[in-house]
Amino acid sequence: MPRVQRIASVLSYVTLVLMSVLVLAAIAFLIQPEMARDILLEAAPVGRMDVQPGAGTLYLLQIAGWPVLVLNLVVLWNMYALFCLYAQGDALSPSCGAHLRRIGLGLIVVPFLVMAYGAIASVLLTWENAPGARELTLAIDSQGLGFVIGGALLLFVGMSMREAAALAEENKGFV
Repeated sequence: MPRVQRIASVLSYVTLVLMSVLVLAAIAFLIQPEMARDILLEAAPVGRMDVQPGAGTLYLLQIAGWPVLVLNLVVLWNMYALFCLYAQGDALSPSCGAHLRRIGLGLIVVPFLVMAYGAIASVLLTWENAPGARELTLAIDSQGLGFVIGGALLLFVGMSMREAAALAEENKGFV
C-alpha cells in the first residue's frame, strides 16, 4: 500500500475517533451538565454575571451549541469520507472534489455559527442580571478569519477537482 494510502487510512480512523469523542462528550454533558460548566462558560464571551448559571441555563447553552456541534460532525464526516477515498487510491475523482467543497463550506460557516452561539450564550448567561446589566456580545477573532480563508481554499480546490475530473472524463471519450 503506498504511503499516501496508509496515512489516509490512519487519518480516517482518527477522524472517526474524534467524531465519537464529540458525540460521547455531548451525551455526557446532557446527562451531567455540571461537567460542561467550565467549558460552556469559557466559550461564552460574557463580561459580568450577577448569578452563577444553574442546570437549566447550562442545558440551554448546550442546546444553543448544537448547530456548531452538528456542523463540526458534518465537516468531520466529509473528512472521513475523503480519507477513505484516498485510502482506496481514488484521489482525483469527482467525489473527492465534492467532499473538499463540503469541507470548505463547513469551515467557512463555522466562525459565523460560533459568533451566533457567543451572542446567544451572552444573553442566556446574563439574563438573571438586573435590567440594564444584561449583555449581548458579538465576538470576532482572527481564528475565525483563518477558518474562512482555509475553507475558501478548500472550496476552490474542490471546484477545481470537479472541473479536472470532468475534463479527464471528456478526454477519455476522445481516445
